[in-house]
Amino acid sequence: MVNKDKKTIIGLTGNIATGKSVVRKMLQHLGAFGIDADTLSHRAMAKGAPGYEQVISEFGHHILGKDMEIDRKKLGRIVFSNPSSLKNLETIIHPLVRQAAKFLISSSTQEVIVIEAIKLLESPIKDFIDYIWVTTSSEEIQIERLGEKRGILIKDAKEIMENQSSQDEKVKFADSIIINDKSIEDTWNQVQRAWFELFPEKISSLASQEKEESGRLLDGSNYSIIRATPKHAKEIFEFLESNNINGSIFSDRDVIHTFGERAYMLLKKQNKLTAVIGWQVENLVSVIDEIWLDKTFSEYELVNELYSGIVKFSKELQAEAMLIIIDEDIAKKIPVDSGLKLKSVDIEDLKIKAWREAAKEKYKDNSEILFKQLRMDRIMRPL
Repeated sequence: MVNKDKKTIIGLTGNIATGKSVVRKMLQHLGAFGIDADTLSHRAMAKGAPGYEQVISEFGHHILGKDMEIDRKKLGRIVFSNPSSLKNLETIIHPLVRQAAKFLISSSTQEVIVIEAIKLLESPIKDFIDYIWVTTSSEEIQIERLGEKRGILIKDAKEIMENQSSQDEKVKFADSIIINDKSIEDTWNQVQRAWFELFPEKISSLASQEKEESGRLLDGSNYSIIRATPKHAKEIFEFLESNNINGSIFSDRDVIHTFGERAYMLLKKQNKLTAVIGWQVENLVSVIDEIWLDKTFSEYELVNELYSGIVKFSKELQAEAMLIIIDEDIAKKIPVDSGLKLKSVDIEDLKIKAWREAAKEKYKDNSEILFKQLRMDRIMRPL
């Protein structure tokens, strides 16, 4: 057993495309610290990580890409068609993921930890889980999501699903079941209901938190900073609509949907929303990729206060690095505070594969990339 220091550990599992990651991020909005075990397994195989040489020794150098990193697609073609090969890979990776998860749990300041893992019940992580949550969806919804989000053909989606253990088997072990078949609001309501059933004492703390509408007042100004929750969805939508910056957001329901993927920091002037920053922490990398400003906004230096707030929360979420990836025109308007120690970089300048992958995913033409390393002790350093 890991020394949890009285922390409560929720194990979150479910089959592919049932919405595990969405539920994990919803739990993070409620105050939990989230760990994605699947991304930890990817890190365990990265060049220089403790599983790298072991995996190559087991499967051969032909699984390497041109960058000498393990090509997960090549490896996947081997292990997913051969159960014994998959077992050998898991024998290497699972103990390393368990070790990393224990480190993150012991380092976390949050009282509740949620660990997302598709093979939670088959892995050694289950040994220190207090409660098991399972997400489920109908096969039709799973296939639809795999096609829309991952571009997987129906026949391939069915094959992937057939090779996984049944949802019914996972449900047998569940303390809470989240049926993720309907709207994002329905899922959010289920998550909140299950959360407060598990932690009824947190109802009063949430209520008091929601009364603090003024957020953190900035010294010597009429501005305040708020970390948004889904209850701010309507206000964010109205702000986007009034400034003609909706993009792919056409209603407050669309904003609620994005809370399954990201968080928002808000800047208000006398209770009027003037700036919104969208950000997320995934794979221990914090990324800001949306900055929306009121058309009358001129105090650009205050955006640094939002940056500072995100740095604080990113450190609480144990992010190793922060990337700000925004349009060059917006970047030019914002004088970056030297105290933040942000530096302009190219993707190739980022020395860690996970950092480069995060930058590549969000980068668009004419983007500026600003970088800040948040911690020196990285997960999955060479042993």
